[in-house]
Amino acid sequence: MFNSIRAHLTLWYAAVLTLVLIAFAVTVYFLLAQTISRLTDNSLKDVNDSLIASIAAEKDEDEEKSDGEIFNEKLQEDFRFRDLAFIVFDEKQNVVAKSFDANNRANSQLPKFEVSAAQIPPEIIKNSAQNAEYFQTFFLPDKTEVKIFAQIINFNGQNYVVAILRSLTEQNQLLAKIRFIFFVVIPLVLLAAIFGGYYLARKSLAPVVEMNKKAALISSTNLNERLPIANEKDELGELATTFNQLLSRLETSFEQQRRFMADASHELRTPLAIVRGEAEVALQKDSRSKDEYRESLEIIDDESKRLTRIVEDLFTLARADAGQYPLQKTDFYLDELLAECGRAVRTLFAKNNLSFNLETENELLFHGDETLIRRLIMNLLDNAIKYTPPIGEIFVSCKSEDGNYEIKVFNTGEAIPPEAQTHIFERFYRTDKARSRQKENEIGTGAGLGLSIGRWIAKAHDGCLELLFSNNLQTAFIISLPFTSKTKYIFRKKPRC
Repeated sequence: MFNSIRAHLTLWYAAVLTLVLIAFAVTVYFLLAQTISRLTDNSLKDVNDSLIASIAAEKDEDEEKSDGEIFNEKLQEDFRFRDLAFIVFDEKQNVVAKSFDANNRANSQLPKFEVSAAQIPPEIIKNSAQNAEYFQTFFLPDKTEVKIFAQIINFNGQNYVVAILRSLTEQNQLLAKIRFIFFVVIPLVLLAAIFGGYYLARKSLAPVVEMNKKAALISSTNLNERLPIANEKDELGELATTFNQLLSRLETSFEQQRRFMADASHELRTPLAIVRGEAEVALQKDSRSKDEYRESLEIIDDESKRLTRIVEDLFTLARADAGQYPLQKTDFYLDELLAECGRAVRTLFAKNNLSFNLETENELLFHGDETLIRRLIMNLLDNAIKYTPPIGEIFVSCKSEDGNYEIKVFNTGEAIPPEAQTHIFERFYRTDKARSRQKENEIGTGAGLGLSIGRWIAKAHDGCLELLFSNNLQTAFIISLPFTSKTKYIFRKKPRC
């Protein structure tokens, strides 16, 4: 459970919310505590100012009263508060007046909060006499927290210290209630957030669960199935779309592989059947002439060569697909290579009554794998010879243009059917198997691999091989190979194909 994304999201959400709530609670608590403390200080100063003003007014009305009488009268009659206590000291720290008088305890008007001078720490009394205004918090012997405000006043030429003490019990009770609320509410909020977050995470990830169930049912036998997409615009919809595109590519790849294996089996089965048949015929007859044995052996030799070429082509494509075919690049001239290829197949031109013309620029220096480029050109020439009728023409041109070498191979004859033009570079694909089979033992493999290998060779040299056009008069292929750093410099455009 705790390894699921839902649990991780819920835990992270709860952890972040916990930190936020704790930070919020601590901030609110300390701000509230500071506000209460500041309001307490202000109220003590206000009471002190009122007391001093009242004492001054009383002295003006009755000048015969002593300072102590005036202080006691005001503190015990006019300034009686539920949570305040007053004590007046003279310069020698003797008590002059106080709001609590033990002799008058029976008086029902006595305040509930009572503090005597003996309960105040001596250092606080001393500090009060040394500072014009003095705030201090301390604890009484009964553990009651008290805040004292003391101010020095001059009355009739005599300095007095007026000390006002306030109990902080109510404030502390209020803060304790707030702490209790936080300690109760925050866990409840977190608990609700955990359940709510888990529910929301589960609901949000429900499409992932559905996609997982659907993906688990997809195998190589039903790659046509697709994942359900609830909303194409959100992240999960994009993920499902990407996965469906991957399934489409896999379906295409598996289909190509199945077709490739079927075609390969078919292409290999035919020459193997011929070899086996010729061998069985040769062995069945006890008396055969030397010419008959030679004829059978020649057929077996031809089919063995064809098998070898097919296997070599398949091995080349397999290494190319795996990216394990090393290119042996050297400097050579394309015009010379084209001339050599033309001379290599001139006997086939003559045998099939075909005319061959080569038109090329001179000294076309290229840096690449000469063996592979030769194979590319020979494959196109073999293909042209296969599909050019007698008294036909094959024309090859090569020139440099826009930073690329363009090699074009033209041949006369019937057009490639439009529906086949998009498939001719697929492996084992042939537009006219019966027609090409007539010459397959003379040139090439006859297995439909030449154009596939040719396109790979062109791409391996950062070039391309494409069908330029095909009509009832001519068919033309174009090879575009880019200049390299070792060839002449020119501003290069993309290959035209």
